[in-house]
Amino acid sequence: MFFAYCFILFSFVTIKIFSKDTTEARTNEVLVESIYNQEFVGKILLVKDRFNKNDLKDFNLRQLSEAISLLPGVYVRDYGGLGGIKTISLRGFSAVNTAILLDGEKINNQQNGIFDLNLLPLPFVDEIEIIRGGISSIIGNNSDAGVINISFRKATNHKMALGFGSFGTLNLKTVIPLQFSNNSNTTIGISYQKSNGDYPIKANLFGDDIIYRRQNSRYKNFSLFLNNENKVIFGLFSIKFLYSNSKRGVPGPILTNYFENLNASLEDQFLWGNFLFKPYILKDSNLKISLSLTNLKNLFNDPDGIGVILKKEKAQFVNREARITVSYNNYFLNTNYEVGKEFTFSDLQGDFLQPSIGSYVKRLSFSPFLRAQSLFSIGSTTLILFTATRFDITNTFPNFFSYSLGLAVNFNKNLPNIRLNFSDNFRFPTFNEMYYLNYGNEDLKPEATKSFNLSLEHNSFDFLHTSISLFHYYTQNKIISVPKNPVQWTAKNLGLVNSTGAEIHLRLESKWFSLMSSFTYQKVMNKSSNSLNYGKTVVYTPEVISESAVNVKLPFESYLILKGSYISSRFSLPDNSSTSKLNPYFIFNIGLSKDLKLAGFKLNFNFEISNLFDESYQIILNYPMPGRMILFNTSVEY
Repeated sequence: MFFAYCFILFSFVTIKIFSKDTTEARTNEVLVESIYNQEFVGKILLVKDRFNKNDLKDFNLRQLSEAISLLPGVYVRDYGGLGGIKTISLRGFSAVNTAILLDGEKINNQQNGIFDLNLLPLPFVDEIEIIRGGISSIIGNNSDAGVINISFRKATNHKMALGFGSFGTLNLKTVIPLQFSNNSNTTIGISYQKSNGDYPIKANLFGDDIIYRRQNSRYKNFSLFLNNENKVIFGLFSIKFLYSNSKRGVPGPILTNYFENLNASLEDQFLWGNFLFKPYILKDSNLKISLSLTNLKNLFNDPDGIGVILKKEKAQFVNREARITVSYNNYFLNTNYEVGKEFTFSDLQGDFLQPSIGSYVKRLSFSPFLRAQSLFSIGSTTLILFTATRFDITNTFPNFFSYSLGLAVNFNKNLPNIRLNFSDNFRFPTFNEMYYLNYGNEDLKPEATKSFNLSLEHNSFDFLHTSISLFHYYTQNKIISVPKNPVQWTAKNLGLVNSTGAEIHLRLESKWFSLMSSFTYQKVMNKSSNSLNYGKTVVYTPEVISESAVNVKLPFESYLILKGSYISSRFSLPDNSSTSKLNPYFIFNIGLSKDLKLAGFKLNFNFEISNLFDESYQIILNYPMPGRMILFNTSVEY
C-alpha cells in the first residue's frame, strides 16, 4: 500500500512542475448525443467516467479487463492467466449486478448473469464508459450496481498488430475500415489470441513448498466483429455483429497435495447481433426500433470430475436471448421525454438442470418505461432534473416497479459540479441460481436494491479533472451461495447487505505526461439480523482499491509508461475466519513505447514488463496469478 500511495504522490508533485495552461483535458460531459439506445444512459445524473481509444494506446492497455480496472469502483475478479475467466465487481457487488453493454445493448447472459471480458478483444473497442449507481429504471435486470458501456470501433485507417510474450502468448489483430458511399461506414475487426498459460506458481506437496508450472491453462480465442452505420433518406440504421470462440483448459484450484485437473476443458461460442433503425418522422423527435439477438454455447468436458460423480463427461448449455426495444423521444418546454417498451425472451437448454424442469427453461418479460430530463439556467448556473420509471412484468416473478430521481447543479468554472441520484433497483435470479442441478433453488426471490449517490466534479485547471463520489446501497434478498453439506452448496436469499464507500478519480493532461488515478474505499457488510455472519465483510470484497497509470513523454516520440495497482486484503469465506484471509498485493508494470512515421505509415513499438517485482498473489483463493511477464507488441496503421 505504501508503494501505491508514493506512486500517486509522485504524480501530484510533478503536476506543479510540468503542467501547462493550454492543455486540453478529457472531461465528463452532461449531455451525450447518440443514435444508440444508450441516449438516455449517457444523460442520467450518475457518476460517469470514460476511456477512449487514445487512452488505451497511451497507457499501453492490452485487455478489456485491464482497461476497466483503472476506473474507480472496479475490481476485476480474475481466475489467472490470459485464459482465466475475468468478470467485474463494481462497488463490492457481484458480476451479475453490473450490466455490460455493447453500444447500449445489454449482453449479460441469463444463464449465469455475467459476461466474460475475455470474449471481447480490446482492439474492437472505441470507448469504454462506466456509470456507477443503480440504473434498473433504464437498463432493467443486472444493473443495480451500475453499467459498463463499450462502444465498437469506428475505424478510419487500416490497423494491424502483432504481439508476443512470456508463456507462449501470441496476439494477431487487424481492423479494416470500408466505405461504400458517403452515407455509409463499415468497420471489420479480426483477432486471434493464444497462450500456453504455463506460468510458474508455488504449490505445497506433502508439506514442502515447490515451484511448479501451471498445467492445462492453455487458451485460444478467435473473434470477429462488424460495425456498420448507414444514413438514408428516411432515417438511420446500423448493423452490428460480434462472434467470439474461446477454447481453454480448466486446471482448477491449487490445493495441498493436489495440483490441478489435467483433462478438463471449456469451449465458449458467443454470437451477438443488433439491428437499430431510427426513422425521420417529426421534427425534434426520434423513434427508435432495436432488435438484439444473442446465442451463447458452452461445452464443458471434465472426465475426472463430473464424469466420476454424474457418469457423464460432457455438459452442454445453450442460452439464447432476443430483445426488441421501441422508444419515442420528444423535446418540449426545456424537457426531453422518452417513452417506450422492451420485450425480452430468454431460454436455456442443457445438461445438469433440476429434474423438475427437465432440460429446458424459458423466461419472458415485458417492460414499459418513461423517462424525462429538464434543464434550467439561472445566471451562470445550470440545473438538470431527471426521472425515470420502468415496470418489469415476467412469467416467473412478481412484477417490479423501479425508478430513479436525479439532480445536477453545474456552476461556473470556479466551483465543482454536483450530481445527486436516488434509485430503486432489482435483479432477477439467473437460470443457474434457480435450476442448476444440486445447486439451484426455485424458491429464490429477486434482489431489491436502493441506491444513493453524491458526486462532486471539478476542472481545477484546464489540464486537471477531479471527482469525488459517495455511495450507499441497501440490498434485500441478496443471493449468495451457502453450504448444504460438506460437499454441496446451494443458492439462497440473504436478508440484507449494505455497501457504503467513497471514490476519488483524477485525470491530468500536461505537456510532459498524462495521468489517470483512482482510489476506492468501500465497506460491504452482511447486515442480516438473523445471520451468524452479521457484521462480516462479504466475500472477495477489498476495502481499498488503488489504481494509477502515467505516460511520460520522452524525446523522439517515445514514452515511458508506469502502472501501479494496490488491492487490500479480502476474505474467501462469509465468516471472515483468519484462515480465509487473502493477503493484500501491489502490482507494478513498466513499459516503453515508440511511435514512428514512415512513408505514410504510422508504426508503434512497445515493450512491457508486467508484475515487475514478481509479486505472488491470488484474486480468487487457490487460483494463483502469473508472476513477472515480458510482452512485446508492434502495430502499423495506414
